[in-house]
Amino acid sequence: MSDRTVVGLIRVTVVIGGALAVIGSLVVIAIGYAGAWWQGFGAFLALLSIFFAVFVWLVISQQPRNPVVWTMAGSAFFGGLSVAALVGATMSVQDDPNLVNLVWSTNTVVVVTADLPVSTAWLLLFANPASIVAIFPLLTFGLLLFPDGRLPSPRWRWVGILAAAAITVTTVSEAWGYRPGNTTVADQGLLLLLALVALMFAVVLSLAALVVRFRRSSGAARQQFKWVMWGASIFAPAIVVAVIFGGTRYQDLILIPMMAAEATFLVSYGIAVGRYRLFDIDIVIRRTAVYAIVVGLLAVVYIGAVFALRSLLPGGNDLAVVASTLAVAGLFNPLRGRVQGFVDRSFYRSHYNAQQLVEEFSSHLQNEVDLAQITAEWLDAVDRAVKPTSAAVWIRPTNKTRKTRTTLTRHPEQTE
Repeated sequence: MSDRTVVGLIRVTVVIGGALAVIGSLVVIAIGYAGAWWQGFGAFLALLSIFFAVFVWLVISQQPRNPVVWTMAGSAFFGGLSVAALVGATMSVQDDPNLVNLVWSTNTVVVVTADLPVSTAWLLLFANPASIVAIFPLLTFGLLLFPDGRLPSPRWRWVGILAAAAITVTTVSEAWGYRPGNTTVADQGLLLLLALVALMFAVVLSLAALVVRFRRSSGAARQQFKWVMWGASIFAPAIVVAVIFGGTRYQDLILIPMMAAEATFLVSYGIAVGRYRLFDIDIVIRRTAVYAIVVGLLAVVYIGAVFALRSLLPGGNDLAVVASTLAVAGLFNPLRGRVQGFVDRSFYRSHYNAQQLVEEFSSHLQNEVDLAQITAEWLDAVDRAVKPTSAAVWIRPTNKTRKTRTTLTRHPEQTE
């Protein structure tokens, strides 16, 4: 097919997917089941479909033969198809809230399709496998082939084969579990469990391939990889947690972090392709690492303090919670400073060294009055911190009538 034909077919595909996601979401909210749509990951799939529908429409004309763009188009189409099928199943049982919970698998309800009408079971048979095809090719092939649609090297071909096989087996097993009249729990089965484990392994390996390609890159391409790696490193663990805890009592707790992780990944993809303000990614990664470590440590301190104080203090739970909250609030700034120093020393050594040079120069400046000495020390600090090809100091004349000015310039060879 010609590039023009490919562009037309892909655009039709993503328009269908995005439209199904928008219309399905509006319908399920209008009939009064916005909570089920949110808790059952309908919002997650809708956001995925709509974002990639718009994104692919914009970039497909420039990259009609890029498999990464095709993967995103598939996510848009199957995400919208899954939302539409789930909404159709909801409408078929909308008069029975218990059956609606079965459709969306909310509130730790497990699905036995024999308990559903046949038409509803058939819709779920399409909806749930479609959600697998919408998400996991993006987390495998979307990372393995980024950004030009080629593997890092031929030795990574087996990872693609593993991903394709795991996605196929997972999709078929999911569809078989939701067949009409099935009397067992739809999401249980040894084959499905093994396929999901293989799929998680393929996701990890795809992320490793992205890291390998990043280490070989340079320039703007290196910044692109940084953005995608940052977003994927947040999104992939969120998907793993969702697979583990989906349908359990903890499902409600992971919904907001999962949506935030998805939005982060989608935005990082868009920024990487658009190459907008790529230079800021180092600051973003640094702050993400710092605050993620700080929040994790404070969570451990808070939970431990609550349990410890609950048994030691006579005031009960309320006093323990108040004391733990005050302790965490007091620890935040000191802990953040120490963690930031650790991250800078470990992963951003050049930034840390430059900061140390600035602090050293500032301390000398407080006790120095000789202009020539200050100028020499300033040039030395600049050379050591940022290593420019040359550095100059312009000294403003004290007499306004004078036309002359003094400029001191230092080149790298003078500092050796």
